[in-house]
Amino acid sequence: MFSVTRTVVVRSQFLPRRVFRVFCELEAMYRNMVEQLVVHAIEEDVRSFVRLKASRYGYLREFHPSIPSHYAYTVC
Repeated sequence: MFSVTRTVVVRSQFLPRRVFRVFCELEAMYRNMVEQLVVHAIEEDVRSFVRLKASRYGYLREFHPSIPSHYAYTVC
C-alpha cells in the first residue's frame, strides 16, 4: 500500500479562518475525487486519461456540481 505525503510547504499571506476553511473543504473534495478515480481506474483497468475522462468526468461533475469544471478535468 502506498501513501501520499506532502513534500512542499508554501508560505502565504495570513488567511482568515473562514477562508482557510474554504480551502480545506476544497482540498477534501479534490482528494475524494482523486481517490474515486484511482479506485475506478484500478477496477476497470483504465490506463489513459482519455478513457478515464470519458468514463468518469460526467459523474464527477454531477457528484460535485459546486466546484469548477476544470477541477474534474484536472483530476482525471
